[in-house]
Amino acid sequence: MKNSLPPFADCERLVYFTLNLLNIPEPHDDYFQESYLVYNRCLEKYDGTLSKFSTYYIQRLYHHFQTQHRNEQREREASFLLSIQHTPSDSDPLHESLLLFDIHHHTMLDSRERLIFDHSYSGHTVNEVAQLMKTSPSTVKRVRKCIKLKLEKLQCLPNP
Repeated sequence: MKNSLPPFADCERLVYFTLNLLNIPEPHDDYFQESYLVYNRCLEKYDGTLSKFSTYYIQRLYHHFQTQHRNEQREREASFLLSIQHTPSDSDPLHESLLLFDIHHHTMLDSRERLIFDHSYSGHTVNEVAQLMKTSPSTVKRVRKCIKLKLEKLQCLPNP
């Protein structure tokens, strides 16, 4: 069955189809090289009784590029969070960059909590955050309290 598999040159249209499906802008040179590596892995693991090779290859390629894009996005977020310049206070553990990264990625904050956390971390007061978010100061205080409870559960902050 492996003798009837198409050569990589015949899969070029499938590669460009997948890249366009994921809205990946040109140039596609690096992605094309990546797709060759995925092609070789597919040749090793392909089972002709389950599907056509082209279907299998497109699925594996799509998953590969999607995962690669997700990892690149996480790396960009991490480098942004770690590059934030603040004057840290010795008594405030929230001003440690790695802790900030952990809080963002492991506390299960919803989008509003994350936004309020970011504004608070940037030094905005409760009233300023409320104005920026077009909500009341009591809502901001309540959300900050929920954030603090989540952080205490994860032991990012000591219990008072």
